[in-house]
Amino acid sequence: MNYLEIKNNLESALSSFWTSTPILWENTLQKESDTNSVYIVPSVQPADSIKIESGVGGLVNTFGLFSIRIVGKADGTGTRTLLQYADNLNNHFSNTFFGATHTETGKIENLGITDNRYELAVLIPYNHHQKPRS
Repeated sequence: MNYLEIKNNLESALSSFWTSTPILWENTLQKESDTNSVYIVPSVQPADSIKIESGVGGLVNTFGLFSIRIVGKADGTGTRTLLQYADNLNNHFSNTFFGATHTETGKIENLGITDNRYELAVLIPYNHHQKPRS
């Protein structure tokens, strides 16, 4: 599995597309309080790798989930804006290749309210096609 390649493919696709809100990248010094009222938090979560060709150095597929949390202040204005952001993200990653990483149509989950912030998550399955070793 080439986790760095998968992460770069998905994060590059997100950063070149997303301009609606700040992005809080993993392991950065930016704090939630430094953002405006809405921001997103992406995370690449590899799940499993399967060798799909027999023999030495066969093709390997890696499966996982690209999770994008959408966080907004629970200020009584409703969820319409966050749901629109979720739809836009899901549509952008639906059934598309980013390098050797293929994304499927995701699902949107309501995570509820925590610490006066309302959260949704867009959960996008991916499949990365790794070339055989030579």
